[in-house]
Amino acid sequence: MRALVLGLVQGLTEFLPVSSSAHLVLVPYFAGWSRPGLAFDVALHFGTLSAVLWHFRSDLVMLARSLLGNDEHGLRWLTLLVVASAPVALVGATLETQIARVFSAPSWTAWLLLVMAFWLLAGERSARPPGAVPIVTATQEEQTQDTDGVGGSPGIGWSAALVVGVAQAAALLPGISRSGSTIATGLLLGVDRQTAARFSFLLSIPAIVGAISVELPKLAASQVAPTELTAGVIAAFVSGLWAIRWLLRIISTRGLTGFAVYLALLATVVLATGRG
Repeated sequence: MRALVLGLVQGLTEFLPVSSSAHLVLVPYFAGWSRPGLAFDVALHFGTLSAVLWHFRSDLVMLARSLLGNDEHGLRWLTLLVVASAPVALVGATLETQIARVFSAPSWTAWLLLVMAFWLLAGERSARPPGAVPIVTATQEEQTQDTDGVGGSPGIGWSAALVVGVAQAAALLPGISRSGSTIATGLLLGVDRQTAARFSFLLSIPAIVGAISVELPKLAASQVAPTELTAGVIAAFVSGLWAIRWLLRIISTRGLTGFAVYLALLATVVLATGRG
């Protein structure tokens, strides 16, 4: 039961702008469960990685073909993703131990949730009002691509990609959402909603792969039963796939304000309990 619940939580919160790391701290905190540990978190990341790979499979094929066919459009996006991935790789490699200590403190997580709530509100306020904007597919983008980005204007330039990458590095702290920080930062930089969200999801792939590769040796030593691991991974995949599809729609029709309100309320509840 614990593995199934945490798998659902991981899948939903990895892609919704509410911080998966925070919820993997707070759900056991409220339920009175012991935390399965980082090894179990790594297993859940296999589920969320599978979800984003499956949803964006056509985009990934397009990017792979750009390497073989010297397509400037695809090569530019690949380069932007590499630039944006550099900060999280650097910070994760140098501050992993210090960050791990913070993960066990619900009070710190609550304060960071408040920071994330204001971050989302700032991004939402700087963006164009949400409206019924259709989701742009990879095929449509290839037919109507502009010179500065994919699927919308303005696109993401080199400096914007680097700033978004720094925002993603901040999400190593529990309470700071990876998707929320990158999407909100994109909006603050003037990137349109769909492009900011799509770039964020594609950027999650190297981030998740990196997290798995760093912690993979710990998975072999995990004392969590294989059946629990399997249930958690499947739950993370299914809920993650749903979360991606839902967020791509909600960000264009309702925006990020509702998520900010949720984070603020959650932080208030955690702080009010007076524990941790």
